[in-house]
Amino acid sequence: MSRVPQRPPWSTPRQALSSQQLDRLYTAVMVALGLWLAVWLLLPWDSLHDTALTYLRVATDLDANRSIWAGGSDWGTGRLSLLYVPLLMLVHSLFNYAVALRVVSTIGYVVLIARLALGLSERVRRAGPLTLLLSVLAVAVLCTPAAVFWLNDGTETSFGLLIVLMIVMRTRRVMRHGTSSSWPLAFWCVAAVLLRVEMFYGAMAVCIMLSLWATDEVGGKPARSRRSAVATPWQTPLIAGVCALAALIILRLVLQIGLPLHATLWPVSWGWAAVSAWLSLLEARSFGWGLLALWIVSAALLYRIPHRVKVARVANLLPIFVLLTLILRGEQISFAAELAWPILFAILWNILEISTAERDQTVAAPLVVQGAIAAFSLVLLLGVSLPWEGPLVLRAMHSRRDQLRLMQEHPLGLLVGLHGIADDPGAVGYFTLAPICNPGRPMGARMAPDDYPERLHACVAARPDFAFLDQRQVNDLALQMDLSAWSICQSFDVQGLSTHDQHFLVASPNATERVCLASHGLAVPLASMLPPPEHATDVDSIQ
Repeated sequence: MSRVPQRPPWSTPRQALSSQQLDRLYTAVMVALGLWLAVWLLLPWDSLHDTALTYLRVATDLDANRSIWAGGSDWGTGRLSLLYVPLLMLVHSLFNYAVALRVVSTIGYVVLIARLALGLSERVRRAGPLTLLLSVLAVAVLCTPAAVFWLNDGTETSFGLLIVLMIVMRTRRVMRHGTSSSWPLAFWCVAAVLLRVEMFYGAMAVCIMLSLWATDEVGGKPARSRRSAVATPWQTPLIAGVCALAALIILRLVLQIGLPLHATLWPVSWGWAAVSAWLSLLEARSFGWGLLALWIVSAALLYRIPHRVKVARVANLLPIFVLLTLILRGEQISFAAELAWPILFAILWNILEISTAERDQTVAAPLVVQGAIAAFSLVLLLGVSLPWEGPLVLRAMHSRRDQLRLMQEHPLGLLVGLHGIADDPGAVGYFTLAPICNPGRPMGARMAPDDYPERLHACVAARPDFAFLDQRQVNDLALQMDLSAWSICQSFDVQGLSTHDQHFLVASPNATERVCLASHGLAVPLASMLPPPEHATDVDSIQ
């Protein structure tokens, strides 16, 4: 008796969508999102993140001195990238600072969206409506105004997400074709570590997942007998792991950057770091909560599909592991830079696993309905957030642009040779070309003390001539040195998506005339904005 092919559990004669219909619908949505994204990419061209200018300053030092440390700066929060900085150095030799940063950043962002849309289209064509909805949501979240703000700001964030996408795709290919794809996967793991040292955790997660897959048994047969191409089940994770470790060693030897494995013993710091993670999620707006919600929805759906949990558990534990390491170190957390990539890793893995389950017809109809309801709810939330998020993003973009243009108009290059302090050292460091000490988060072995007051004291010991700080940071500096004779030369408005503050360019008595001349400002006594003497602590002042 001939066997009649069964329809997928989500399919009925009236509701079934053919692969051609799914493909047309997906293509139409992608075209609409592409047009939407093109409009946002044409908005303020020179709206750049301060960290991007830190990279550019380091690239300038590298081009001039063949060393990133020769400029005398200590980039405590620069998140230096052995992959991104040389790329900026090359492009900066052809264009000015704004064009160089935006050209590189925009290319990375556009390639990310295009590769994601094309990669998921293959899955949509072979799977079903649940994969279609989740794939559209994944691309849509990365095209929101907040995503444009964070991924097209001159930093390496979009490149990090692109590398994560390539690692996930290559890992799935290894699982289908065996060791023939081992070296391309190893290449992307090395690129991830060289771009951001913390992405070593992602490379190790891939090795663990491949090891679990290689020893897993499906249908009573081990993976090595199911994949004749896999001569040695451990070959692929071993190659990827060794290559990623070699990249980590190179970072340590060349840039003196290593994995920040230290942890603070103060629960207060843990709580502060957890609060900063929550605040950074709110600051990321739809980009942040959209990725978080999509991760939760996709993981919840996947965990209800039989035989699709074991390897995926590692992928979904990666964001939790990365978050815990950041909290234990007591760091100020940036969602876009430090949490977006592991969450996207988990989302992509979940979508690909769900698409395989739909293709194999193992997804029950009630689960499809529940997934559709959750997906449409997220779409509705994204749609509702756009009217109020769009103006916020535009205002923040214009603020960034105005601040950079104002600094560019001033002859800040007159400050060459002076020493400065800045918690946000990018713009002031690039335009002044002065040595900048950053008391922010420590980076590798370049600044050993882990406590902020200790790092600030190390900066004060260098006898700074000027500082670029906000009100709170000025108060912190006043606890370390006598600022009563210092002067305010200029102020700059800094507008974020949910924050607004002023940064002040302040100068020591010996450098006041020079700093105020360079910033086109009039000297105003800094004592007027210092806290009352009774709130200060008794410390050894350095004038």
